[in-house]
Amino acid sequence: MHGDRFAFVHVVAATSSIVLMHFAEMLLFGVVYMLVSEYAQVGHIHGAVHIRDYFYFSASSYTSLGYGDLYPTGPLRLLAGVEALIGLTLIGWTVAFTFPYVTKRKL
Repeated sequence: MHGDRFAFVHVVAATSSIVLMHFAEMLLFGVVYMLVSEYAQVGHIHGAVHIRDYFYFSASSYTSLGYGDLYPTGPLRLLAGVEALIGLTLIGWTVAFTFPYVTKRKL
């Protein structure tokens, strides 16, 4: 009985850590978008004004291909595509590695 509880706590802790790492990666991409847009000026996220806009764009690119309300121009288009591919891959891996642990637990 205690083993099941420990396994459940372990899965919850591991999943929470993975979700935090996904958020950290989205935040990192958001900061890169902001720095490239504002300082390097080799592209721009059309419609982005604040850091939260860059994070929103990053999160929507990481988890899907975006909504279209904010969109990249210039070389940032390639970076947005790379982020979408990375997000799709890492979210898929998260599900693939977490699913076996969750299904082992008897309800």
